[in-house]
Amino acid sequence: VSGWILWAGFASARRAGSTLGLGLLSTGALAMAIGLSFALRFPGPVGDTVLVTVAVVTIFGEFVGPGRLRVSLLRAGEITEVKAVTTTTPAEGGPEQPETQAARG
Repeated sequence: VSGWILWAGFASARRAGSTLGLGLLSTGALAMAIGLSFALRFPGPVGDTVLVTVAVVTIFGEFVGPGRLRVSLLRAGEITEVKAVTTTTPAEGGPEQPETQAARG
């Protein structure tokens, strides 16, 4: 919900996309602390339900949040995509590195 409010309320946040809120889900420690304190204050089915719900949302947020936040930051232009550099190994029969020759004996 907070992501949609940011998206609708601020023009500069619109480039990040409407799924910005999914990037804000990764708040596990605070959510679990609040859920645990609620469960201790209201023991029984209500407290247990709140604690289980918070645990499920926390796990979901830890898996989904970082990826969605990265996509939102890319869309907004705050970070850039880094291309991975691949290294090639020498072809068979071609020149080898000195370490490879020494290892073979």
